[in-house]
Amino acid sequence: MIKSVFVCLSFSLIISLFFINQVYGYARITSVTVYAASPVRVGEEVPVQAHIHTGNNIVEYTHDVEALLILPPSANLTSGSNPFFIGEMGPGPGDAWCNWIIVFEQPGTYALAVNASCIDSIYIPRWMTNSTTIEVYDYPHAEFEYAPSTEIYVNQTVTFNATKSHSRASGGEIVFYQWNFGDEINITANTPVTKHTYETTGNFQVSLKITDNRALSSTTTANITVNLLGDLTSDGTVNIQDIYIVAYSYGSSPGNETWNTKADTNHDDIIDIKDLNLVARQFGKKA
Repeated sequence: MIKSVFVCLSFSLIISLFFINQVYGYARITSVTVYAASPVRVGEEVPVQAHIHTGNNIVEYTHDVEALLILPPSANLTSGSNPFFIGEMGPGPGDAWCNWIIVFEQPGTYALAVNASCIDSIYIPRWMTNSTTIEVYDYPHAEFEYAPSTEIYVNQTVTFNATKSHSRASGGEIVFYQWNFGDEINITANTPVTKHTYETTGNFQVSLKITDNRALSSTTTANITVNLLGDLTSDGTVNIQDIYIVAYSYGSSPGNETWNTKADTNHDDIIDIKDLNLVARQFGKKA
């Protein structure tokens, strides 16, 4: 009796499993491969692609499949639906491709994962996840200083220093410093410090373009004014009016009532014979 019951139950179970497999068979996902360019820049549109493959099994039946792109916190989806609905796959081997476009807001190294699943496998859910790594970097930071920073004169050597410029990429470095001094003189150097002399007075826009070892570039600019040495009135000529300015402030220092920064031509915080001599030696020169 017990043996008969056991045989009946076993037969019923086999029939049930056969029925379930016929009705609720599933497309078995055998591989998920994720493709994305790396390295990429901050703000750059990055194509992402996933290849979904289903295997061959005699009990497989057609089922709907979808792929979910799992975005890192700093990434935004700009094109493509998420999840990506693939639709019916199976029976037997099948291939599908999913495409998205994303943009990263911050530099770093990120894992980009795709989870593919048979969304209507009721009894035995089928899913598989795979990922790829993306390195995201930013454009280099361009910055420079120059000295002297004020009271720049014709034929005076000006030192330009770009040591505060740097690459934002992991292991990155600046390989080129391209200077445009605004007076039709341009140079390219592989070191951050350079010198330049202006031969005429005027206002000049100096630009620095830096390029790192990933061929990424950034540019920054600064405006400087070049004066005629001894031209304290800025009228383009060194004359008696300039000598008068020095004479009026003669003997003064910062804090005195007659102190005039312009009259301190050698910048030693006292207006004396040295300043008067400097202006006198430039007497009659014009810009």
